[in-house]
Amino acid sequence: MRLSKIKLAGFKSFVDPTAINFPSNLTGIVGPNGCGKSNTIDAVRWVMGESSAKHLRGASMDDVIFNGSSARKPVDMASVELTFDNSEGKLGGQYANYAEISVKRQVTRDGGSKYSLNGTRCRRRDVADLFLGTGLGPRSYAIIEQGMISRLIEAKPEELRNFLEEAAGISKYKERRRETENRIKHTRENLERLSDLREEIEKQLARLQRQSRSAERYKELKQDERELKAEHLTLHWRELSVELNERDKQIQSTETSLEQVIAEQRATESEIESNRQQGEESNEVLNNVQAEYYRLGAEISAKEQNIKHQQDLLQRQQTDLEQVEVALADATNAIQSDNSDIEEFKKNLANEEPQLVVLKNQEEESTAAFQQSEQAMQAWQQQWDEINQRYSAESQKAQIERSRMEQLERNVEQLKQRQQKIDVEKQALRGENLEEQISDLSILLKKSSDEKDSNEQQLSDAISQIRETREKISTVEQQSAEVRRNIHQYQGSLSSMEALQEAALGKTDKAAQQWLEKSGISKNVRFAEQLDVKDGWELAVETVLGDTLEAVCVDDIEQFSSALNSLQDSNISLIETGKSAGIAESTAGLLMQQVSSAVELSPFINGIRCTETLDEALKLRHSLARGESIITKDGIWLGSNWLRISRDKDASTGVLARENSIRELQQKLSEMEAKAEKINAELNSLRTNLQDKEQQREEIQTVLNSIHSRLNEIKAQITARESRHEHITSRGKDLDAELEEIQKQIDSAEADIDSATKNRNEALENAERMETDRKALQEQRDKLQQELQQHRTSLQQHREQSHQLAIRVEGLKTRLSGLEHNIQRMQQAQTAQLQRKQELEALLSQSNEPTEKLEAELKVLLDQRLKTEEALSEARRKVEGINHALRTMEQQRTEFEQKSQSVRSKLEKLRLDSQETRVRSKTTLEQLEQTGFELEAVLEALKQRETDEIPATSKAWENKLAEIAQKISRLGPINLAAIDEYKEQRQRKEYLDEQDRDVTAALEILEQAIAKIDKETRTRFKDTYDHVNSRIKDMFPRLFGGGTAYLEMTGDDLLSTGVAIMARPPGKRISNIHLMSGGEKALTAVALVFAIFELNPAPFCMLDEVDAPLDEANVGRFCQLVKEMSSRVQFIFITHNKTTMEISEHLSGVTMRESGVSRLVSVDVAEAATMAGVGA
Repeated sequence: MRLSKIKLAGFKSFVDPTAINFPSNLTGIVGPNGCGKSNTIDAVRWVMGESSAKHLRGASMDDVIFNGSSARKPVDMASVELTFDNSEGKLGGQYANYAEISVKRQVTRDGGSKYSLNGTRCRRRDVADLFLGTGLGPRSYAIIEQGMISRLIEAKPEELRNFLEEAAGISKYKERRRETENRIKHTRENLERLSDLREEIEKQLARLQRQSRSAERYKELKQDERELKAEHLTLHWRELSVELNERDKQIQSTETSLEQVIAEQRATESEIESNRQQGEESNEVLNNVQAEYYRLGAEISAKEQNIKHQQDLLQRQQTDLEQVEVALADATNAIQSDNSDIEEFKKNLANEEPQLVVLKNQEEESTAAFQQSEQAMQAWQQQWDEINQRYSAESQKAQIERSRMEQLERNVEQLKQRQQKIDVEKQALRGENLEEQISDLSILLKKSSDEKDSNEQQLSDAISQIRETREKISTVEQQSAEVRRNIHQYQGSLSSMEALQEAALGKTDKAAQQWLEKSGISKNVRFAEQLDVKDGWELAVETVLGDTLEAVCVDDIEQFSSALNSLQDSNISLIETGKSAGIAESTAGLLMQQVSSAVELSPFINGIRCTETLDEALKLRHSLARGESIITKDGIWLGSNWLRISRDKDASTGVLARENSIRELQQKLSEMEAKAEKINAELNSLRTNLQDKEQQREEIQTVLNSIHSRLNEIKAQITARESRHEHITSRGKDLDAELEEIQKQIDSAEADIDSATKNRNEALENAERMETDRKALQEQRDKLQQELQQHRTSLQQHREQSHQLAIRVEGLKTRLSGLEHNIQRMQQAQTAQLQRKQELEALLSQSNEPTEKLEAELKVLLDQRLKTEEALSEARRKVEGINHALRTMEQQRTEFEQKSQSVRSKLEKLRLDSQETRVRSKTTLEQLEQTGFELEAVLEALKQRETDEIPATSKAWENKLAEIAQKISRLGPINLAAIDEYKEQRQRKEYLDEQDRDVTAALEILEQAIAKIDKETRTRFKDTYDHVNSRIKDMFPRLFGGGTAYLEMTGDDLLSTGVAIMARPPGKRISNIHLMSGGEKALTAVALVFAIFELNPAPFCMLDEVDAPLDEANVGRFCQLVKEMSSRVQFIFITHNKTTMEISEHLSGVTMRESGVSRLVSVDVAEAATMAGVGA
């Protein structure tokens, strides 16, 4: 088996559908760093069941789905499919006959994951089982990725052992051992549960045996209790009837008392209504007087407030007058102070103003001299600026023309380069034949669309057929479930009847059964089993035959005569079989007419007549001959002077009826089993049909998916080519226009270069002439600057002195003006305050007149309020007298209402008690009817039993019932079905005992299987260890050119011991393998892996830059070993080393021309070499 192809779509950087073929045993995958080479190894490990995103170089499983790039959107699904060539049939199991095996895994962003084998949906476990023992797996030694070399060498002994186990094929044994251990665990749990059930059933059997003994006693006591209960209910009803008559009398008396109380209450309510009208009239008078009183109170309050307001106003005016007088005194003092300051400021101004005039004159003289010097300097500066301006203009002109020349020359060079690029691009555009490609793709698109429509129709038909088949399966499964339920029901009934029949026919007698087995007739039928009795006559035949029904049918009794002495403690009946003599016409009316058998019946029922009823039998009894008897249909057997009747309900009763029922059940069970087989056959056929149709649907779906992919790819190609064609056409036109424009720009630029050269030369000549004039002006400037500085210093000194004196004079004038303005303002305020003082004095003189008038009006109002208060008191006394009378009458009415309510409550209680007594009486009669006894009969019986001295009472009978109840209670819980339950539990106990024996035997078998697996595991591991150890001893020197290496066990138990690798490169004494260099570790790991491969070569080996840490010599030895082993093992290696590339027979290059998207380019090395040779 070998890997022939990997198909990727949406997996990491392989966003487009990509197929990587492996046509030979030496395939190299090359490409620059970061282009996605290692993603091919991740894809293989992912399909084989890797579930850890960390081991796939991601943070979560979503990271395996293409997550988008700068030019591409993310996709929603990743899919990888591995195709294996199994033409040699090395892969065992159900896939051994397949020449090609496909393993596929898909995952979506919503978390959905799907595995499939050869297009059939499967589980991850199925994929793992497929590769068990082959050396392949998600973390197999056959896949060595980057960083795994160091992990392999530095692995713990227990981890290194896993590689040897995989090589030895022990992994499948470990899986089986794990499954067997789980089965043993479940079996032990089942055994424990079974033991618990058996113990519980044993306890139940003992309990049921005790309960059955109490059942009969319970029935007797319950019958006595039922009779006493009926008598108790009758006595209770009689007592309730007497009580009901007494209550009716009390109700009539109470109703009379209630009517009298209600009449007295009505009279009191009339008097209350009369007094209430008088109270309303008195209240109206009271309200009028009270309103007048409140009006006078309001007017008095208003007058008092006016008087208080006048008093407060007078007080405020007095205070304002005092404040105005104080303010007038302050203003007079301030005016006097300001007048003195004004006189002092005027004296200072008279002294400093003449000095200011002198300084102003000196400043004007300095200013004139400075201005004259400054004008001379400005004239020089103007002359200097003009010459500098002309000089700068000429220099700038020369510089501009020089820069313009350089820029024009660069532009011309760039334009010529652009011309060359446009010519190259036009040649490339002419080489693409896109119209023909678009036409071919359109034809292919139409063909694929027709194929898609056809397959979609087939898929729709297949889905409809699958739906119909599933509906049929559902219907048939329901029928099957119904038939199985009937079968289980019939089997249960049949088992119960057969168990009862065996007990009835004596088959449970162990001593008799042993004798029958010893005699070889234990399987013979019993007499009852071969009788054919007409319906209704079974009881009559059972009564006559009795224990003879248990007899065993044999061919000849004499052959057992010698063995009869060995039967000691049991009863056995034997009957010889033979043809029945038939029923003659003279036997009409005999019992022999109702039964037929293979045994001659006349010795048993000869002379026994049969009748339908007992009356008929009694009529015929006196006509019986000697030895004759009569039996009725219901089993009453009469002779001339005797009668026998059997009504026992033991296990032997109903043997013949039960035998008939058993035969009917067996017939129904056979019919049901035949029907179940037919339904199962139909169900299997439908399921097979459904599986075929689902397989067909999967195949159609696979083809349709392929067609959809192909259609999308074709459409994408057509769109790309059409877009490319439009782009090429448009681009060609643009390029022609651009070439014409570029030529024009070149011609214009060359003319501008000539003009710029001429202008630059003229500007340089003018600049040289102006340089001489500039030097003479610089000498004149120094003399003018010295004179200007002297005049500026003198002017600044005079200006500062004049400025300081002017500031002082201006300050004095400002302060003088402020004081004068302040005096004017205070004089105005003084005038206003004098006017305010006069107004306040006038108001104070007039404020006493309104207050006296208000106090006179207040006195009149107070006198009026005193008179109104007396009228108000009189009205209130009258209203209170009426209200007191009303309260007294209301109290009387309340008393009458309470009294009537009390009488009503008493009456209601009497009525409720009467109703309750009636209900209890009725309930008692209903309970008596439920007991099945008649009231009159029970009363008559009680009258006969009771006397005047000792009357019968319900209390006495209640005591009797309590005594019976105590007796029943002392019996404890009663289970009337204890006997049947006891039989059922005993049968269940026997069944569980058998199950216990079976489970114990199964447990022993599983433990033997574990021991066998352990033995096989030890043997295989030891053989593998020895072989790998031997091969690594040979292979290590070949790779290193010397040195030694070997394996070492870390423990004694071959089932759990770890494995360590000990290595010593040539010329070194390394005590610890961790001290080896990276290259030495890599070669040691390769030696170990190749040693394992020689023992159990996996279908392929993937190496991811294993040669990276190796030098040139070691790479050569590594490549030589790989080439030698490629005859037995398929190698797929990722490398950057040219020596390793040289040994490959097929190279696949991974590129990333588009950012974030990997693409594949494959080359067959032999074919490429042949083509190169031909070309040479």
